[in-house]
Amino acid sequence: MPLIASGAEVPGERIQYYDFRAVHRPLTRNEMAALRSISTRAAITTTRFTNHYEWGALKANPSKLREKYFDAFVYVANWGRMSSDIHLRQESIDYRLLEAMPRAIPSGCEKPRDS
Repeated sequence: MPLIASGAEVPGERIQYYDFRAVHRPLTRNEMAALRSISTRAAITTTRFTNHYEWGALKANPSKLREKYFDAFVYVANWGRMSSDIHLRQESIDYRLLEAMPRAIPSGCEKPRDS
């Protein structure tokens, strides 16, 4: 729950923040109009769709919006839920660099054995 100036929690208030970004190409006027039909309060530009909700939620599937219009998406809710999605174009990935990077092994896990 969000805190007010006194440090006390505001009971029952739920806040959700959505931020979508277009990196590889700007949104068209038609795409911006389609996004406006989803939310009348969102801040919409040729590269961004941002909104927060205090009572309610986004009236669309965030994954589908990211897939159709955007390259990146971040969602944060004040009850602890967070998610993100980033689309990388295949030509923007340096596979040699990825192969040279050490593999991360979570603590408490053993390194996989070669088969």
